[in-house]
Amino acid sequence: LTGFSQSLTLQTPEGVNIPNGGEITVCGDENSEIICHLHVTNTSATTMNVSLHRNQIFMIDGTFSMFCWGICYSPDVNQSAFPIEIAARATNEEDFSGNYHPGENIGTSIISYTFYDDTNPNDSIMVIVNYVTGVDCQTIAIEPEFQLVSSRIDPTDPDLMVVVAAILNDNLNYI
Repeated sequence: LTGFSQSLTLQTPEGVNIPNGGEITVCGDENSEIICHLHVTNTSATTMNVSLHRNQIFMIDGTFSMFCWGICYSPDVNQSAFPIEIAARATNEEDFSGNYHPGENIGTSIISYTFYDDTNPNDSIMVIVNYVTGVDCQTIAIEPEFQLVSSRIDPTDPDLMVVVAAILNDNLNYI
């Protein structure tokens, strides 16, 4: 499935909009499950039944992933069995999680999630999630084919704030 969103948008729990095809990074310890939560918004004027498709683009050997969309699915399932109803102009903040199990392995596994209208699969939005272990990082900018990741985000650091200000003043969709 490829994304051609007309009626769906994605946001992080912090309220950062993720563009269609956008890439985010979620970091964690190689000894613990890493969970990615996303909010899914139906921007249309009608209720929509939304399904989910997972694509494990690259998985480090010895790792596995699962996802929850209403119910939690086993690692061998890539397609939600049941759509979630999202009312017109409403946001579902509870039903999605991407669950990555690194199994003590260090590196980056890449998984995409495509949310789509069950009656019109072309009405969809896709996000790529990089699950990273072995480093402490936080994504501070999101845009297709661009992300700025920092291991230390310090708002009192004038050099970092100059970079962030330059990004914001470029009128790009960053936080």
